[in-house]
Amino acid sequence: MFQCSVGSGLQAAVDIGRRQIHVLGLRPYRVALIWQTYNRIKNDWQEAARIELMPVKVVALNAASYQVGEGGLYLDGPVQLEEVSPQQVTEAQLRGYRDGVNWSEKSSEREFFYEIQQFRRCPTDPEPMRHRFALGTAVHWDGVGFQYLFSLVPQLVPRGAGGDDRSIEPPVKKAPAMRL
Repeated sequence: MFQCSVGSGLQAAVDIGRRQIHVLGLRPYRVALIWQTYNRIKNDWQEAARIELMPVKVVALNAASYQVGEGGLYLDGPVQLEEVSPQQVTEAQLRGYRDGVNWSEKSSEREFFYEIQQFRRCPTDPEPMRHRFALGTAVHWDGVGFQYLFSLVPQLVPRGAGGDDRSIEPPVKKAPAMRL
């Protein structure tokens, strides 16, 4: 229905204007949707797909506080995303679907999550910390604002440098059913 609405013709112009804020470096965060699978041979998580949202506006990240847990520091508190374009992603993708299938629903060897990372101010700066989030609210389409709105909640496992996920336990392999 969105493709057929009157306002959808304006979406491209709105997105171009919002992307300029990113290009100029005035939006300090990168947000990506990440689908990953566990590779038993390499004993590691590997990205199957990544979509970096642009435009996107991260709201209230400063309201999330650090807590101390088993794995060290982790963020606690919701973060809201605004200005996510329906021309870049669908609601299903924002909920973790890939090719019409809920990516992690039936397999412990598949995961979907969001990653938020600050941009480097200068190329010589060290890589900023990556934070891992899950969808925290329903995805809301704001037709007047030409955007999807939703909140994310932090996951306890931090992302390592370069997106390294070695801190995540490998998935549990299910034992075969016994026959009597």
